[in-house]
Amino acid sequence: MESGKDGKTVEGWDENLLIQRLCGAFKKAREGGQKHVTVSDFHEHIEGLELGALLEILKNQGVQKGIIEIDTNVIRPTPHGIEKFKQIDSSFQW
Repeated sequence: MESGKDGKTVEGWDENLLIQRLCGAFKKAREGGQKHVTVSDFHEHIEGLELGALLEILKNQGVQKGIIEIDTNVIRPTPHGIEKFKQIDSSFQW
């Protein structure tokens, strides 16, 4: 079991929490005219997790579930992910 700096475990992150955090990050990126979020930018807004633990979460709960894709440290939503984001925030536009 991998843990972050403050002892939070990777398993402590569920899909809903990840979707909420990604939704917020993508909305902020969209407001800035971007169609993606870098892993390092996303990591800056996640307290208590080391980068390696965050990448594991993104891959296990985001990429494998078809919510996001990661290419060269750039995170982009998939069509399935966009639908998930709209379910939690009806104002989400992409």
